[in-house]
Amino acid sequence: MIFSSLSKREKIILLITVLIIGVSILWGIILEPFVRKWVELDDLIFAKNVKLQKSLRLLDKYESNKAEYKKYSSLIKGKESDERHMAAILTEIDQLARRTSVYVTVLKPNAIKNTDFYQKFIVEVELDTSIAELAKFFYQLEKSPEILKVEDMEITARSDQKGTIRCRLLISKILFQE
Repeated sequence: MIFSSLSKREKIILLITVLIIGVSILWGIILEPFVRKWVELDDLIFAKNVKLQKSLRLLDKYESNKAEYKKYSSLIKGKESDERHMAAILTEIDQLARRTSVYVTVLKPNAIKNTDFYQKFIVEVELDTSIAELAKFFYQLEKSPEILKVEDMEITARSDQKGTIRCRLLISKILFQE
């Protein structure tokens, strides 16, 4: 046939040509799409791993935020009666005043303001003290676990005692409704 009529050199060239064409067809039809798909899947796996790592970091952050939220939510959410909350606020203010050597002349709870989302407890306090002791009282008030806030303040000098001032404060605490 045709193959037998060719010389040895022509047979080798024909064989190499058929081999090259066969490898090219094999590469173009089978191997190249497989390799392309392989690389595409590898890139997809890498992208999913990056997204998974990011999601895990966010989940860890969420869990730590949730734990911190639970820690503070008990302080700002009202679970007990209004009277107990007001008593806790009055007790805290009285203890802070004793710790800082501030003399409390008036410690009076005001009406509780209720809204749809929170309750606002307000306490009127009158103090006789020096400026230094008042500063200590404010510092302790800021550090208080009751999360108290000074709403209003009036300071007047006492004419009968040098170095002593009278301070009227409105102190509030907000409790969120559940």
